[in-house]
Amino acid sequence: MLDNTWFEDWRRVRAETEAVAERMPEDRLDFRPHPDLMHLGELARHIVGACYFILSRGLGREIVTPEPIKNKIPMPGTRLRQELQATDQLVRTTMTDLSEEDLQTTNSSGKPKREVLRHLMEHEIHHRAQLKMYLKMMGL
Repeated sequence: MLDNTWFEDWRRVRAETEAVAERMPEDRLDFRPHPDLMHLGELARHIVGACYFILSRGLGREIVTPEPIKNKIPMPGTRLRQELQATDQLVRTTMTDLSEEDLQTTNSSGKPKREVLRHLMEHEIHHRAQLKMYLKMMGL
């Protein structure tokens, strides 16, 4: 079982992402600083979608990804905030169910499941920084 430190770290990471989502302008979801990068709405959807993917593939759990996320539909800030709350609950429930024995095993790619949990946070931190940079480039 995970110790409280992991849950505290996750809550801090997610709270910061939620704060950034609050600042996303609904009318600028198509903002893209470069043609090779995701636009703001895609990036928001990617943050949420990765939770489903990482928990499902990384931990080998049966988790169904909702259609709007699976179909890569851009996500406005209000929807992002709702999905962040839903995936926060999903992450917490999934992590609570993990035993120490589960954490010691590897996934189908040979990666230790404990590392998958670190990757979940690192991925969100990375893309949240991108969201912040997009907002800064938009003058927000």
